[in-house]
Amino acid sequence: MNSPSRGSAQRSLSASPRNRTSTIFSSPSPKSLLKMPQFSTTTLHKKLSADTAPVPVVSSSKPRPSFPHLPNELLLILFESMPTKHVCIMRCISKRYSALATVVLLARFETKLVELGEKITEANRIYRETEREKHGDLSHYRAYLRNVSLNELTEAIWYSAPPPELQTVCECLCILKGVDSSVANRRKVQQSFGDSVEDYFVDATMPWPTIKKCMSRYEFKTWLMNLRVGVDFIPFANVKRVERILMVDPQITYDRLREVSMAGYRLLILVAACWQYCTIAEDLRQKRNDCYSMEQTLVRLQKFVSHVGRKCDGPTMKSSGSSSVIAKAAIC
Repeated sequence: MNSPSRGSAQRSLSASPRNRTSTIFSSPSPKSLLKMPQFSTTTLHKKLSADTAPVPVVSSSKPRPSFPHLPNELLLILFESMPTKHVCIMRCISKRYSALATVVLLARFETKLVELGEKITEANRIYRETEREKHGDLSHYRAYLRNVSLNELTEAIWYSAPPPELQTVCECLCILKGVDSSVANRRKVQQSFGDSVEDYFVDATMPWPTIKKCMSRYEFKTWLMNLRVGVDFIPFANVKRVERILMVDPQITYDRLREVSMAGYRLLILVAACWQYCTIAEDLRQKRNDCYSMEQTLVRLQKFVSHVGRKCDGPTMKSSGSSSVIAKAAIC
């Protein structure tokens, strides 16, 4: 029997389904790759996009809220009842709200500018009058600090156990100098509810060795000799401590110190002169600081009003008045 030819065998293998599957998954030959149609990238992308359904794009941004359209008159009434902080927030919502809120802000701050200007004028007038009245007192108390002698200080240091009045006066001098000791700091004393308020806070006294050591130093003597200049640099908190000590102790008087020690009497004059001078100077300093603070507030307020008016009027309009702003808000 004759064997089948090679061509018939290949046809029989390609006809069977098993061989057809193996042919599909077998690696193609180089000649078959050359015969395959070549697609460009654009054609392939169009082919794939035509077969697949479009994917809906979900926006991550939230929908912008819609505001009711109210008349300008009603919005102006609503803005006038709001605090200034909330009115400034409403300016950032839309151009229409910004124009209406600017009208309210300008009207509100123009009134404040007038009131603040009147307060500054009155405060400056009071400060000038007070300075004119207290100038003589400042010169009077400063005169006691011009000719300071160290003889009284030497006599006070000479005591090994001084009288209580002299020790209190020397302690006041050390406090004015700024000597801070752990013993001299303020001490809270717990009292019952029946005690007075004045007895609740008690200033502990310095021991005499600490006072004597402090007053014996060269820097203390130099400070005392230059007290006519250094009195302006004494902290007012130290002056208040000295005032509390002198007002509480009934034995600290000029007559009593004159009887006990003339050195203590002359040192008490220095302490009292520093006390009175610093009290008057602090009062003038507070009035001057109040005037300066109000002037700075006025400058910042004027800058804010000019910025708001310029932003609303535009680059071609002047922000001298609020009439153009109101007209533009009415048009919007």
